[in-house]
Amino acid sequence: MIVEALKELGITNDFAVDADVETEEHYKRSFKDISGENRFIEWSKVKSKMDELQAEYDAKSYARARASQYPSITDVVVALAEKEEGNDTAWQEITAQRAKVKADNPKP
Repeated sequence: MIVEALKELGITNDFAVDADVETEEHYKRSFKDISGENRFIEWSKVKSKMDELQAEYDAKSYARARASQYPSITDVVVALAEKEEGNDTAWQEITAQRAKVKADNPKP
C-alpha cells in the first residue's frame, strides 16, 4: 500500500521502500530516493494516503466477492442464445444465481 500512496503523492519513480512499512521509524529507515533529487514526503501525509487507499479498497470488498461468484460470460451468452431460441431455463438459472450473489454480498 505504501508504494501506491507514494505514487499518488507524486513520487512516481526512482525510489525504494520496504513494502511492509507501518511506522514512521520504519519509513524513514527504508525510504530511498534514487533519483538524486532528495525527495521525501512526511510520514503523516504518507500514512494519511495509505489509510485513504485502504478505505477505498475495503469499500469495494463486496464487488470483489461478487466477481468471483457471478456466472461466467460464456454461461450468460449461452443462456441468452437459448432464451432467444425459446428456452429460457438457463436464463432463469443465471438470473437466480445473480440475485443470490447480490443478496449474499450486499453493497455497503
